[in-house]
Amino acid sequence: MKCILIISSLPDIIFIHADKAFIKHINNISLEAGFIGEDHNEDQMDMTALSQIFSPMITSLTYMNDLGNPYSSILCEDGTLFVFSQVCILGCALIPHHKFCSMVGEVFSELENTSI
Repeated sequence: MKCILIISSLPDIIFIHADKAFIKHINNISLEAGFIGEDHNEDQMDMTALSQIFSPMITSLTYMNDLGNPYSSILCEDGTLFVFSQVCILGCALIPHHKFCSMVGEVFSELENTSI
């Protein structure tokens, strides 16, 4: 289960690339939380639900970064590992969209071949 999620500190989702296992996991969490209904397409993530799930984590990460005490990962009880990296999005704005997507795709391919 792997995903690359690029968000702002608001947190607005700017980019997402996820495998089917991650989408299924998020849909299960969203269904249990009541963010989506039973009739939701299981192959698609609801971006509003995803934002609601990640909002507390991103708010905490942003706050801790502002205090000068950032964390780089969270390991959940179910074994899900979240790894965080803050990057300057202004540099990404200079990259043509197709090249940016290609670069993220390459990173995702490397993640798929990595066991975490």
